Amino acid sequence: KDRAFYIERRGHGETVYFDVSYSAVREADASVGGVLCLVTETTDRVRFHQRQAFLLELSRTLPGLGDAARIESYAVQRLAQELGAARVCFGEDKGDGVGFKVSHDWTEGVTSLVGTHSYLTFGTDLYEQLSDGRTVQHSYEQPEPCLAGISTTLHAPVLRGGRLEALLAVHFSDARGCFEEDCQLVEETAKQVWAAILHARAERALHLLNQSLEERVATALAQRE
Repeated sequence: KDRAFYIERRGHGETVYFDVSYSAVREADASVGGVLCLVTETTDRVRFHQRQAFLLELSRTLPGLGDAARIESYAVQRLAQELGAARVCFGEDKGDGVGFKVSHDWTEGVTSLVGTHSYLTFGTDLYEQLSDGRTVQHSYEQPEPCLAGISTTLHAPVLRGGRLEALLAVHFSDARGCFEEDCQLVEETAKQVWAAILHARAERALHLLNQSLEERVATALAQRE
């Protein structure tokens, strides 16, 4: 049941899953003359359950981390492990239609992207596609220096109020095709994690505001006294 096999199809190698059963084929004298093998692919079902389990783990873990930076760091590392990526990060849109800022990333064998970057570095029409709500996959033969060691990228948008607010970048060192289930996992992770990050930021801002108000009230009372 759900036996894993590595095969090459659709131009790329991938791990797929099958239910496999073997039954003896009897001769007239009841001896075994052969074997009937029935194979049913279960890849879609297995990957669906894997995706749901991953998202459930995030939903249970992220609220307990509290701090937005810890949430982001944990989420990008877990997604990289889940997909076998070389680099994963969130990029927060700067609002100028030109660039985005990376505050945290997870990398293995490639350089960090922490800093400010242009959308054009990753594709001439990347910003427009993300703004339209589309997840974008690119393959690179002669990448920019910041993409050294990267062959394939997957970028998923996070929109709020119809405006591009952030992107989730997943970069792979090998040339691969990102299948529909990979895209779905990245898209759902992007929405869930970014919502948790914004919630943590809002709670932090509220805490600082309350702290500031308490200090101002204490100061005013002291002045009156």
